[in-house]
Amino acid sequence: MRGKIHTTRKLLCCLGLILSGLFFSYAQPTVLGTQLANGNYSAYDLADRGGVRFVRIQATSAGLSGTRSWEFARGTASNADYSTNWRPYSTVSAIALNTYINPSNTEASARYNTGFGGSKGSLPAITLSSYYTVNIGKNSTADNFMSVLSTTYNPKTLPRFPKTHPQ
Repeated sequence: MRGKIHTTRKLLCCLGLILSGLFFSYAQPTVLGTQLANGNYSAYDLADRGGVRFVRIQATSAGLSGTRSWEFARGTASNADYSTNWRPYSTVSAIALNTYINPSNTEASARYNTGFGGSKGSLPAITLSSYYTVNIGKNSTADNFMSVLSTTYNPKTLPRFPKTHPQ
């Protein structure tokens, strides 16, 4: 009897860990809401790439600094949940492009909010036809590092490199 109880406890413990892992992985930022592309607000699903999530967007119209917004949330693009989000705590100046944005020393950053808290972040001037790659870390209940990289060409995704070098 004692062996069955021990086995049952192990199974329940494993099940608990699996379920909590599913909960916390879902609680990570998975959606970007932004006006980046054309000034109209849209939600985008973030792709998973190692330790970050990202989305690449091409601007179909230009925009002045501070006139377009960004924010990260949970869920999917078709069913985003902004009750938990990653955005500045209050209205701040536009973020810098091509910079690693550290939330511990930059107010305009992906800061963790609950209860629909925080305020949408502002984007700098947007250039027509440029590509913007928006990156965010995977912290589920904490602030996240982020960056917005801008290029005039569509960046290529690099394949995994082999572990051995050709001779």
